[in-house]
Amino acid sequence: MAAATVSPFPTDRRRSKRLTVQTPAVLQGTDALGREFFDRAEIISFDQRGARLKSRFLLAAGTEVEVKLPTEAQPKRLRVVWRGDPETPFAGLAGLELADPNDTWSPETLRAQWEARDY
Repeated sequence: MAAATVSPFPTDRRRSKRLTVQTPAVLQGTDALGREFFDRAEIISFDQRGARLKSRFLLAAGTEVEVKLPTEAQPKRLRVVWRGDPETPFAGLAGLELADPNDTWSPETLRAQWEARDY
């Protein structure tokens, strides 16, 4: 019997399909050591309720951060639900969900992510 492979990502429980993109973002919040930071991060995938991003700061699961995208009129509050562990290929990555369950990305952001899927 072959050994089962364990995925480094949390179980996929998304309500909508995630699309890979490269979108600049301004990320602001408190890092895993409790220090406030401001970062020019990159969103690497989106879905209607959240995103995965790459940052040079280590984020703690459960904390909230503010993300400002060029296609959003106002910054969004998101909660860190997953982060890549340091010293692994996933270091610097974090999975985020919109803090308000009734919130979603603007139509412009969703349209941009849909159009980006062809690249």
